[in-house]
Amino acid sequence: MIGNCFIAGFILFLFLVNMIKRISYKAIFISAVHVVALGLTGCNSDDSTSTIIKGTIQFPPADKIYFYSLADSTDIFLENKTAMDSSAIDKNGNYSFSLPLKNACAFDLVCGKKNLANNLFISPGDKLKIIFSSRSNDAHVISSGDAGKYNSYLIHFLDTFYRAASIREEYYIGTNYMDIQQFTLYNERRKQMQLDFFDNYFKGDSPKKELQDYALNTIHYGIAVDRLMYIGKKRMKGENVIADSSYFAFATPSFVENKDAFNCPAYIRFLNLYIKDMYERMVEREALPRDKSVRLIPAVEKYKLAMQLLHKPFRDAVLYNIIYNDMHDVTENAIVNPQVKLSPDSMMVLFIRKYSLN
Repeated sequence: MIGNCFIAGFILFLFLVNMIKRISYKAIFISAVHVVALGLTGCNSDDSTSTIIKGTIQFPPADKIYFYSLADSTDIFLENKTAMDSSAIDKNGNYSFSLPLKNACAFDLVCGKKNLANNLFISPGDKLKIIFSSRSNDAHVISSGDAGKYNSYLIHFLDTFYRAASIREEYYIGTNYMDIQQFTLYNERRKQMQLDFFDNYFKGDSPKKELQDYALNTIHYGIAVDRLMYIGKKRMKGENVIADSSYFAFATPSFVENKDAFNCPAYIRFLNLYIKDMYERMVEREALPRDKSVRLIPAVEKYKLAMQLLHKPFRDAVLYNIIYNDMHDVTENAIVNPQVKLSPDSMMVLFIRKYSLN
């Protein structure tokens, strides 16, 4: 099929080149290249390459299910998934998506007010079948191949380390009562358990790089987020917690600015907490380079730190969050005149103008 299209396109190309003798060379050559390219693109379009997600919901909370993902860099930076597609749920609970994906992405499946599947992962051309059973809508992946095994892993990973009752109690509550030495040991042990879980699940297999990156980044940045969250909560409570440099040993330049981690939600959260932690540590040490006769504006100081410590596009993930939160303060003005419709670039311009930044 592709060979025939190529031959046809090549013949058309020769025909157009022959016309160059009589018409402008540059205009016709560009047109010929465009036509051949369009011909090959059309030949490559095939329903078999569509990305498919389908399955059944035993007790659907609503009559439609939505596919949410990160549509663009703005969604990525603001950790805000957008509804990209929807599927009706028939009388037997069946649903089906056929998605024209161009890049691998994290996704959620949302039905009514319930998030049925959170931060699963799909690549262009994948075929995935997910069944939601019982009234609690437990997710089960029954597809074979990389997509099936990988998303089964993600569901079991979340169940094992975040959803199990005993784990939830220790992770969300027990850690609040640990001192820093106890928490550090707990955090390291949890990280090793998660890495062992990954190794055991894929023993003998070699997951695709994009799948492996997503899984391991979810672990490493999730653990780093936990460390930064622990310190941040202690500061909020006014507890004097001293963390030496080994506590922040993860924050190497390559770990902080990792281009392969942008599709991992934990990474964006990490970047923002990293700058927040740097700001709070500098406040504690009275190390912020500023005019002390001028009122301290946290958003501005974090903005300056991000500009100083991060390069593009990593700092954009932090700057847009800082600006978004600053412009969406819970005030009467924000309620009456919300800025949510503004583009990130417009928000940046308004923020710089608001605080007279260069």
